[in-house]
Formats: sequence, structure tokens, C-alpha cells
Amino acid sequence: MILAAMAVPWRLLASLLLLSSLAALPAQAQGGGRLACARDPSNEGEARALFVAGVAATNQERWADAISSLRRAYELSCHSSALYNLGYSLRALGRHREARDAFAQLLSDHADLPDEVRDNAVRYLDQERARVAVLELLDLDPDLRPRIVFDGREVADDGARPFRIETDAGTHALALRIDAHEPFLWNGELADGQNVPILVRFVPLPTTGADFEWGWIVLGVVAAGAGARPLGLRLALPAPPQPSTLSGLHLRIGGS
Repeated sequence: MILAAMAVPWRLLASLLLLSSLAALPAQAQGGGRLACARDPSNEGEARALFVAGVAATNQERWADAISSLRRAYELSCHSSALYNLGYSLRALGRHREARDAFAQLLSDHADLPDEVRDNAVRYLDQERARVAVLELLDLDPDLRPRIVFDGREVADDGARPFRIETDAGTHALALRIDAHEPFLWNGELADGQNVPILVRFVPLPTTGADFEWGWIVLGVVAAGAGARPLGLRLALPAPPQPSTLSGLHLRIGGS
């Protein structure tokens, strides 16, 4: 029971559950940013309970539940065992970027890892790095900052060129927008570790009504007065010159 487990010192409990999870989970790899954590003695009980629940979820392959519990356990405790098991659960769920970042943080922030755990973390880190898919956006002007939306979420353009978007395997959609141009759209399926170069080209928006002489239209409005009927114009399809009598004025649109 969890209550009995909570009476066991954290470090012993973490070591026992960590080794248990290693034995229970499959060996093959599946599948960011740094996690902030703060060690607070007042949160020790909650963190321990979350860790126990998270490892129980991994043993039952309830990866989403495990991720939620273990992430919060690490945030409250900064214990390496919670971070290791979080990385493993992300790995099993195919979230390679987050798993890579979790193992990288584990190795950089926790120098006191047992040898077996460190060796596994190094191996998993290498595997997860190789499984991250990348879209490489080519030929973007370094002085241009387009609005980039990837899978419905806006991505900040830091000015790096070529611009790289890391993601996981699956179907993805990309849109880039700049003023006065049609959006650049891409969608496709990515496999684990695939690197896809995309040549970005922006097409200017077409201008409509460029051949119309707006002075004629203004003159017509001024001459017609409030009681005149409006003059119908088809902006998209230029018509041959047609005479039109408006309030006693004889106007020719597009001609002389």
C-alpha cells in the first residue's frame, strides 16, 4: 500500500521502485525543455505519493498517467528517480523530444546516479536523439520574421537560419505568413528520425482593380450627388469601355 511505502525513506523507496520499473518495462525504445524543480521538505509526502503512483502506472503501461504523476513528483522533489522514470515513460509513449530532454537533464543535473542507471540513461539519450524528426526551413530571409504555426501552435522565430522545427513521428501541418503574401503551407507524414528540408517561397498577393482609373469613379460620385444611382463596376473582370449617363454627365469608364 502507498501509506506503508510512504514510511520508507525516500532514497530507499526511489531505488527500489526504480529497479522495479526497469525490470517491468520493455527494453526497446519508443517514442521539451528543462523541468524546473524545487526541493521543499513540506512537499516530501506529496512527492513520494506521486512517485509511487507514477511507477505503478508505468508497470501497468498507463503512460499518460505515469507522465503526469512523475513530472509533478520531480517538480516537488528534484529526485533523480522521478526524472528517470519520467523520461522512460515519455520514451514509451513516443514523445522523443521530451524524453531526450529528460535524459539530458538527468545526466547533467544529477552526478550521483548509480552506474547502472547512468549507463541506461546514456543509452536512452542516444536513442531518443536519433528518433527526433526535424523540419528544416530553407531560404528564409534572415531579416524576416514570419509568423510560424506548426500543428496549430505558434513557433517563435529566433532568427536561426536554416530554421529548424523538432517534432515526433506522425502527421503534421505547417503554415508561414508574412504581410501582403499568400501563406506558405505544408503538411505531411514524418517518420522517427526523419530530416525533411523545405524550401520556403512566399508568393505576393494578387492586386485587384489595378487598371481602374479611380479619378473617374470619384468624379462620378461628386457629379452624381445624393440622388443618383450608383455606377456598377466589376473589379475582377475588366469590361470593354461602355458609356454611362449619370446625372446629366456622359462618363466613359476605362476609356477617353
